[in-house]
Amino acid sequence: MKKIGIDLDSTLNNLTDVWVDLYNKDYNDNLKYFLTWDSHNDVKPECGRKIYDYLLKPQLFFDLDINPNAQEIVNFLSKHYKLYIITAYIPSSCVDKVNWVRKYLPELENDIVFINDKSILELDYLIDDGPHNLKTFKGTGIVYDRQYNKYLGDKYPRVNNWKDVEMFFTNELIKDNRKIMKRTIKVKVN
Repeated sequence: MKKIGIDLDSTLNNLTDVWVDLYNKDYNDNLKYFLTWDSHNDVKPECGRKIYDYLLKPQLFFDLDINPNAQEIVNFLSKHYKLYIITAYIPSSCVDKVNWVRKYLPELENDIVFINDKSILELDYLIDDGPHNLKTFKGTGIVYDRQYNKYLGDKYPRVNNWKDVEMFFTNELIKDNRKIMKRTIKVKVN
């Protein structure tokens, strides 16, 4: 069975939206999204690297919403693939992240991987918003569209939402089934 790694933050959940909102409230700004992965370059100078302190806020990760259609599509994928939730290791947020998965995707509670170097993962697919993770991943990387990864262009398959994820993997399943059918026909002919 093929394996899919699904990034948690800003792919399954709405971290980026909440993070930008918190910053806007505290710094009286009207930023719509981060333009670069290095978020500190997109905020007011008085905030700078303090932008990352929001990620240490208690309950932040637990209070996030799941992205539209993600639960249903993950359920669909779990019938055809082995799934893993892949997320950055931030010690203060691990319990919140586990509880978030328990709340929204309880069937994957025991399949969470906390890791900061996703290049060492042995998976067939990785759905991720982080450009650096896709660049080093050895399998098929799938870009979960965000403003800060637009520069990747069409180097990787790109999905804008979870309905696009469903379409991508439906097509993959069709391709895999065709390969199986061809092998079966060859065996029967011989």
